[in-house]
Amino acid sequence: MTISKVMRKDGTFRFRVRVKSGRNVVADRTFDRKPEAVLWEASQKRALYLGEFVDPKAGKELLGAAMDRWRSDREGTVGTKTFNDTERPALGHVKPLRNRPISAVTAKDMEALYGTLLRTLSRDTVVRYRQVYSSFFSWAVATKLVSKNAAIESQVPKGTSHRPKREIFPFTLAELRAVHTDMLTHTNETNANIVLVLGLTGLR
Repeated sequence: MTISKVMRKDGTFRFRVRVKSGRNVVADRTFDRKPEAVLWEASQKRALYLGEFVDPKAGKELLGAAMDRWRSDREGTVGTKTFNDTERPALGHVKPLRNRPISAVTAKDMEALYGTLLRTLSRDTVVRYRQVYSSFFSWAVATKLVSKNAAIESQVPKGTSHRPKREIFPFTLAELRAVHTDMLTHTNETNANIVLVLGLTGLR
């Protein structure tokens, strides 16, 4: 690995880092400040040594395309019910992020997604979806698309969904008798009397 100076047209310099594996350049990045270049070089050197190096070009694959490949790889290995009830809807909800490079998706992005989902879904459902996303990102780490699992680093906010509660307004006695009279006219006496008994006794 080397750090070299690159002169701009205005006479100032930038600092270019070239990462090599053997004789092949596997990553190339330029920085405005040398300390940033040195830190990045050190992190890449450590990743290569530990076998954790991820080609930056791989992370440019769109999240949606990567998820489609993951789903294809899992075909036949996951139950139909699990896929239809959990994985399919979970993957459908990431539509706002599908056109972003997978390496650009962060834990904060995932937490923002959970917050949106909690507006209409229960927390238990969102937790199950997080498990699906975590499985996908684990696959992405194993296939060297990214170096970190954005889902496993994220947390589903506490609380339940924000679905508005339904409020019940029982009939007043006058309204109930009006319904009873109307049903006597349009249905039959038996049905009308059943509604009257249910309304007066509170039976369910």
